[in-house]
Amino acid sequence: MKNLFLSSERSYWRKANEAYMALIMDARYSKDRILELYMNEVYLGQSGDNEIRGFPLASLYYFGRPVEELSLDQQALLVGMVKGASIYNPWRNPKLALERRNLVLRLLQQQQIIDQELYDMLSARPLGVQPRGGVISPQPAFMQLVRQELQAKLGDKVKDLSGVKIFTTFDSVAQDAAEKAAVEGIPALKKQRKLSDLETAIVVVDRFSGEVRAMVGGSEPQFAGYNRAMQARRSIGSLAKPATYLTALSQPKIYRLNTWIADAPIALRQPNGQVWSPQNDDRRYSESGRVMLVGCVDPFDERADGKSGDGAGLPAVTETWIKLGVPKDQLHPVPAMLLGALNLTPIEVAQAFQTIASGGNRAPLSALRSVIAEDGKVLYQSFPQAERAVPAQAAYLTLWTMQQVVQRGTGRQLGAKYPNLHLAGKTGTTNNNVDTWFAGIDGSTVTITWVGRDNNQPTKTVWSQRGNVDLSALSG
Repeated sequence: MKNLFLSSERSYWRKANEAYMALIMDARYSKDRILELYMNEVYLGQSGDNEIRGFPLASLYYFGRPVEELSLDQQALLVGMVKGASIYNPWRNPKLALERRNLVLRLLQQQQIIDQELYDMLSARPLGVQPRGGVISPQPAFMQLVRQELQAKLGDKVKDLSGVKIFTTFDSVAQDAAEKAAVEGIPALKKQRKLSDLETAIVVVDRFSGEVRAMVGGSEPQFAGYNRAMQARRSIGSLAKPATYLTALSQPKIYRLNTWIADAPIALRQPNGQVWSPQNDDRRYSESGRVMLVGCVDPFDERADGKSGDGAGLPAVTETWIKLGVPKDQLHPVPAMLLGALNLTPIEVAQAFQTIASGGNRAPLSALRSVIAEDGKVLYQSFPQAERAVPAQAAYLTLWTMQQVVQRGTGRQLGAKYPNLHLAGKTGTTNNNVDTWFAGIDGSTVTITWVGRDNNQPTKTVWSQRGNVDLSALSG
């Protein structure tokens, strides 16, 4: 609890909060899920000013390879370090680290998970760590996606990659722009907001083919480990609006851009019997008691969103998200979903907005073009294909409303900075500004940017004018 949600403050209040949150976690999540969260967050060392947290990052730091490639004795070393990463540091105290690793192996043997013969073999091995810690590598976030695709598409066909040529969709210009936005933008925001732990993720994809051009997994793009672009599942907040209005505009006999939506209190009963009553951001109503649909996409008019989404049908909105490419298991059809009660990763958000940006044609995101063996045999060849997912007219109208966001709405400062790019965009914020998003679209690419804190604490409003942020990756 403390690592994920609370500070290190020593007080009875924090202890009480920790105990209460532990009870909630135990009731809502399985033991395996709680263990997974812990293993991705536990402290396992220090690299300069950077904490080594979680087994995936520690694996790269100590062994120079992904955690799934570690041998059992290497895994045992990391498990043993949980008790004290400094005491059992394999470089500083190799003897203590070896004893601790072998203790973990002995416990496995005593519990009959491994036999005596395997224990003898594993305990006789050296620690096997690399000469010194290092998790700095070029484009680690993008390369993680490439490795994931290689495994998914080829499996065990390529056990040894020596001599194999791998061609990817990587765009160095877009990557440089995305990294510059992270390296220059996040420190400025940290200083401005007096927050030392702000993080970011950026995904740049081709608008029509779905090819991934660039990816940044954190505020230090060259630092491998926790890839927020692929792994950070965060609430998307008002970034959900385009999908709600896309659903409505897919019913042209009922909804058009000039359709009036009532701006008045609403109360919708949820499946659990509770009543859901959304409020506008400023808690005010329009003077006429109604707003035009075209004006709802950008301003924070939550009641109109709720009414249009409810009118279009919650099942229909859920189906729209599925058509846009969002994993079905992440969708929970409750009224609050209309306003962004939906947790997605940046790359999943990129898939959804790629579908909208391409006129309703969904192209599965991919970073891999071809794989050719040393003898010239083609092991894999990509043939990007898009399929009609949502009506073209509805997608076009939704995209047009997003262009208005940049021209005269919350993203107007971005539009003023790049007046010749005909940008479309949508800002997204969640309650208390815990998560801040921007989806940007130019003539060829879709860029998704997320800014937040890993501990789910407020960011004190990242957008100064709701959109005043340098997304240089858009021009890549």
